Amino acid sequence: MRSGASSAGREAGDALRASTGGTDGAACLHGPQFVDTHVHLHPCFADGRFFSSAADSFERAARRLGSPRISGVLCFTESAGANEFVRLRGLAGASPRNGWSLESTLEEDSLVARRGDATLVLIAGRQIVACERLEVLALATDAVPEDHRGLGGTIETVAALGGISVIPWGFGKWWFRRGQILRELLRAAPTGLFFADNGGRAGILREPRLMAAARSAGVWVLAGSDPLSYPDQIPRVGSFGVVLDGDLSLEKPAADLRGILHCLTEDPARFGGFAGLRSFTRTQARVHLRSRSDGER
Repeated sequence: MRSGASSAGREAGDALRASTGGTDGAACLHGPQFVDTHVHLHPCFADGRFFSSAADSFERAARRLGSPRISGVLCFTESAGANEFVRLRGLAGASPRNGWSLESTLEEDSLVARRGDATLVLIAGRQIVACERLEVLALATDAVPEDHRGLGGTIETVAALGGISVIPWGFGKWWFRRGQILRELLRAAPTGLFFADNGGRAGILREPRLMAAARSAGVWVLAGSDPLSYPDQIPRVGSFGVVLDGDLSLEKPAADLRGILHCLTEDPARFGGFAGLRSFTRTQARVHLRSRSDGER
């Protein structure tokens, strides 16, 4: 009996080492990497369900590529006043919560979450609202840039902090005056800038023309799930993103992710899918009603 238990333990250990780089040197996740570049851990999301939903989504994506691995990267994009990544960082090394344990890395802007054979890399980041009412995601940085500054200055600040600037699609946010602002931005094509598609966009909608314009300017298009702050949105976590080639060290994954993104020469492949028309319409109605309610207060 003891021999059987030891054998099972060795097999589990071998599987873990195979997925994270073996016994020599620092552990790592070998590519391809499944990366959701637009993630929110809302107060209505329980930590355990948040991690489990992400792991389930990444496992489905890996199976489509013929891989049994359960791992992926969640890029946090926290709005003003939200500090869930900092809260999770304070839980690193504590007893597992709902089966999930959190581990520190050698960076302040990354964490590793584990449960059994599932490994999630958590990367700090912010969602900034520029004075033009356009959003900028600051990926792979634990700094907190100010809201309501000019778009160009915001992008420069994120770059100076070592982060990755991403302008995500949002329904109606790339139209009219703001669309023209983005077209002017693309003429300058700041180094290290990305655009991003959104898993909340209805699949029936044609891709925004600005995404094609971004590619023509050498600004590559990423993808993220952007779950909204409703409890039934938690299955969206990790459900839409990009597939990146390259390894991620579990000691400095944020640095590795920045390096991989900076070396892209075309749009990365995607995994997951868009929202259905009914889901998209329902979500937009909820967002509109909430905005009206907030305005009346």
